[in-house]
Amino acid sequence: MSVADSTLLSNAVASAVAGAASADGMLYVGYSGGLDSTVLLHVACRLFPERVAALHVNHGLHADAGSWQRHCERVCTDWGVALHSREVEVGSGNLEAAARTARYDYFAEVLGSDDVLLLAHHQDDQAETVLLRIAQGRGLIGMPRRRAVGQGSLLRPLLGVPRAELQAYARLHDLRWVEDPSNTDLALDRNYLRARIMPLLRERWPAIGSAFEELMEQRQSVDELLLAGLDPACGVIAIDDLCNGSEAVSVERLRVWLQARRAVAPSGRALHSFVAQLAAPADRQPELKLNTGTLRRHRESVYHVLEQPAPQASYAVLLPGSVSLPHGELQVSRCEEGGFSAAGEVRIVFRRDRADQDDRLLLRGHRRGVNKLLQEAAVPPWERQRYPLLVDDLGLAAIPGVACRDAGASTRPGGKLWQASWRPLVR
Repeated sequence: MSVADSTLLSNAVASAVAGAASADGMLYVGYSGGLDSTVLLHVACRLFPERVAALHVNHGLHADAGSWQRHCERVCTDWGVALHSREVEVGSGNLEAAARTARYDYFAEVLGSDDVLLLAHHQDDQAETVLLRIAQGRGLIGMPRRRAVGQGSLLRPLLGVPRAELQAYARLHDLRWVEDPSNTDLALDRNYLRARIMPLLRERWPAIGSAFEELMEQRQSVDELLLAGLDPACGVIAIDDLCNGSEAVSVERLRVWLQARRAVAPSGRALHSFVAQLAAPADRQPELKLNTGTLRRHRESVYHVLEQPAPQASYAVLLPGSVSLPHGELQVSRCEEGGFSAAGEVRIVFRRDRADQDDRLLLRGHRRGVNKLLQEAAVPPWERQRYPLLVDDLGLAAIPGVACRDAGASTRPGGKLWQASWRPLVR
C-alpha cells in the first residue's frame, strides 16, 4: 500500500464520524493493543487529536494481560493520548461471552450522551461473524455499524475495509502491537473460520469479503422495514403487531426486535417454536431463554423480561413523597377522593415477604386478595411477587396504581387522603 493509499482508512473513519458524532463529544477508541485497534487509534489520533481517548479493558484471562495493559499505556504516552483502563472480573460459564459483557458494561459506564466509541471490527470480522452465526443456526446476522451503548453510541467505521489494508497501514507507519496467542487456537470457532475456511473462500472468490458486506447492507435495509412501528426501547410487543403476516415474517420481526434490544435467541428453530405457540389460547404462557433475559407471553403481548436487582424487604415512605426502588419508582401524593387514610408509619413491602400475612385489601366493603387484584389489573405473573404494596399500622393500605383501602366512615371531613402510583423500570 502506498502513502496515498493510506487515505482509505482515514476516509472511512472521517466519513463515519462525520455522520454519527456530535462535535461536542469525546471519541473513545476501544484499544486492546492488537493490530486492528492500534491502527484505528493511530488513524483517529491523526484525524481528531484533541478529541480522542483510548479505553482498555484488562480481562485478566491470560498470563500476559498485565504486560498488554502496560504496552497500551506506553503507546498512549508516546502518542499523547489519554488512556482509561479497567481491570474487570469475568464471570464463569462462557468466558468469551462473559468477557464481552464485562467489557461493554465498562464502555456503557464511560460514555456520555454525546460520546462515540470507535471499535476496529473490519470487513473480515464481519464475514466471519455472518458465517459463524449461520453455522450456529442463528440466521443471517452481522455486526451493526452503529448502535447505542450506555448514554452514547458505538461506531464500527472499518466494516467496509479488509484486514489486509490494516496490516499494510501498520507496516507503512511502523506501528507496534501485541499478539494474543489465543488467536491461533483452532478449538475456538472464530479462529477455525479465520484460519481454515476464509482462506479457501478467498482463493475461490477473492471478493468474498465485499460480497458479505454488501449482503449485510441489504439485510440492514430489510431489518429496518421489519422493525418499522416497533419500539426496541420498550420490552413489550403486542402479538397483533408481531404476528402481522406469515409465521416466517413474524419470526424475523421478533429476531430484529430482539437484536435491537441487544438480545439473541438460541436459534432460529427456537424462535419458530416460540412464535408458533403464540397462536394458542391466551392462557398459554410459553417462555424462551435468551442470552439476556427471557421471552414470555402474557395475555396478548410478548415481554422481554430482564433480570432486575432484588429490592429490600421494606422501605419507609414519607407522605407525600417518592421512593426509588431497584426495579422502579413509587410515588404517593395527596388526593381529594378515592384514596386511603394513613394510620401511623407507611412502608413499602412485597408479596414475597408476606407469606404469613393477611394478603387481602378492604375494597368497597369486601376483602379482596392481592393476587386477584393484580391479575385483574393485567400485571404479569412474574411481576406480582415483587409488586410494591403499601402497609401501615392497620395493615394493607394500597396496591399502587391498582386499588386503595376503603377510607372508612371515621375519616374526618377534610382529612388527608393519599393515592399511590407505580412506574416500573423499563429496560
